[in-house]
Amino acid sequence: MAERITLQTEPERDRLAAVYEAFMLSREAMLCTPSTLALYRHILRPFVVELTAQGVHEPGGITAHHIRAHLVGLQRRGLMDTTQHAHARAIKTWCRWMWNEGDIADNPMRRVAMPRLEQRIQPPFTTEDVYRLLSACDRQEPIGARNYAIVLT
Repeated sequence: MAERITLQTEPERDRLAAVYEAFMLSREAMLCTPSTLALYRHILRPFVVELTAQGVHEPGGITAHHIRAHLVGLQRRGLMDTTQHAHARAIKTWCRWMWNEGDIADNPMRRVAMPRLEQRIQPPFTTEDVYRLLSACDRQEPIGARNYAIVLT
């Protein structure tokens, strides 16, 4: 079910909220998972409210500066780089959709660099981890034997 948001704006100035709702409806029609829809709602709804508070009521009023300011706000709040990147991805997807739909003449996200992600190296499995993985494989079954061989590799 498509969710509607209510902004504290005059009815004739609700175009940005209407475009957000149309985007969410399109994602639902694409059969995005409930968690993906929830992520878009969690990220884009506050962004739309923030834009409206800044006087942006039309999709064409969104600029690269608005997006950068939003991302810097996330950095200043101390959010993880992965969270900042998720916000940028959602905004990028929405901007691309608005551009494809003809709601905006130019995609402002094209001029915004994606936040950098820290390179994280996963620690190797311990010997105990490997033994636990091997003991979870039922070698009497073909798939279990295959999994056992994969873990040994």
